[in-house]
Amino acid sequence: MSESDQSTIQQDVNNLANEQVIETILDEAPADAWIAIKEVLIEGIIDAMPGLVIEKITGKADDFDLLQDIMFDCYELPDKRKELLEDSFQILGQQQVLVLIANRLL
Repeated sequence: MSESDQSTIQQDVNNLANEQVIETILDEAPADAWIAIKEVLIEGIIDAMPGLVIEKITGKADDFDLLQDIMFDCYELPDKRKELLEDSFQILGQQQVLVLIANRLL
């Protein structure tokens, strides 16, 4: 098996694992916890964004308030819960997402 094939298989396994964890969060997180989950994940995504991306979105590299407002509108609950989790897993990684959620809710 080539290195490329192994990498593809590992990526497929990771994607499946992420999808299973996302479904578990969607099924198990209480409805009243979603505002806090949304806040902490958006904060995490913003912290991970390079200044050039922030500038492209807001017009300024340091306009975090505007960026937060834009992202809150983008991930309007409850319709965008899954999308928020998927984007968070892609940007931050599964472990970081779970740590952020656990620290906020516990």
